[in-house]
Amino acid sequence: MRKVGRLYSWGDAIHSILGTGSHGTSFEPVRVFDKPVQHVSTGQHHTLFITESGALFGFGENGGGRVTGKAEEILSPVLVAEDM
Repeated sequence: MRKVGRLYSWGDAIHSILGTGSHGTSFEPVRVFDKPVQHVSTGQHHTLFITESGALFGFGENGGGRVTGKAEEILSPVLVAEDM
């Protein structure tokens, strides 16, 4: 996350953990989310973040539905809850 609150990611996307929309490895920072982000929390294979407006988003492997409640891989940020 940059000072202005934009979320970036890079590395090995083996478990969809980069949130860039693909499984590709990225050696350079790639912007994952274009709106201001306040808080970020990461797990081994997923990431959750809260925007300035209080919306909760997540992406990643999502094993057992950890992010959305549905057991499906999430390659890009999806809205999980509003008004956090």
